[in-house]
Amino acid sequence: MVTFMSDRLIKVISFDMGCTLFWEPACEKHNAEKIMKEQFEKLLKETEKLGYEVPHIENAYKIYIDIREKIWKNSLERELWHKYLLLRFFYEIGVDIDPDDLEHLYWYFIDMIAKRFTIPRRHRQLLEYLSGTGYDIILTTATGAHDLPLKIIKYNDVKHFFNQIFSTQLLGLIKPDPRFYVEIAETLHVEPHRIIHIGDSLKYDVLPAMKAGYKTILFDWRTKCRPGDNATCIIDLWEVLEYIQ
Repeated sequence: MVTFMSDRLIKVISFDMGCTLFWEPACEKHNAEKIMKEQFEKLLKETEKLGYEVPHIENAYKIYIDIREKIWKNSLERELWHKYLLLRFFYEIGVDIDPDDLEHLYWYFIDMIAKRFTIPRRHRQLLEYLSGTGYDIILTTATGAHDLPLKIIKYNDVKHFFNQIFSTQLLGLIKPDPRFYVEIAETLHVEPHRIIHIGDSLKYDVLPAMKAGYKTILFDWRTKCRPGDNATCIIDLWEVLEYIQ
């Protein structure tokens, strides 16, 4: 049972967004490329509706990813805004996109992705429970568009549960850089050891947050808590209650 004492250690509960608090089909990794390939096909059809001549492309998503990798190879790794990557993508395929049309297509793209995300019923119930306990609840996510988590929490009607939303685009840092978590703690004026972060990835959630001084929990719904992971591990998000007293 959660205690309500004012001197409790944990002050902030930080949830990773994708595949931790929220579910989407691409959480199953074998689905991810197929889903994104289909969404880029829809994006190109929307581009044609705007009057542009679009070349036939077998895998537009691969072109998009290759652009990002090329930028990272030739400069510092940083979180790249989806709108900028889309601009680079359109020029790469020979589409001289108008700024207003780029804005429309960016929001079309973000909206497609956001509608894939749902919050499981038990996770919503957990947020409802925690919202009455006095903890600050934050959502963190690695994304090249801060607009994306804002859309997701709006579509799922859970905005009121969160004290703040942090994305890698907002901070300008990519995961697994521990500075992402350091800057969150500095922004909140909370000592890192008073924040507990729950995520589904050792590499992107648990280890960098641990380096930043957070308490961490691996939500290992995929492999059911392997002994070799060397992390506090749960397979039901409600188990977090055992670690926040």
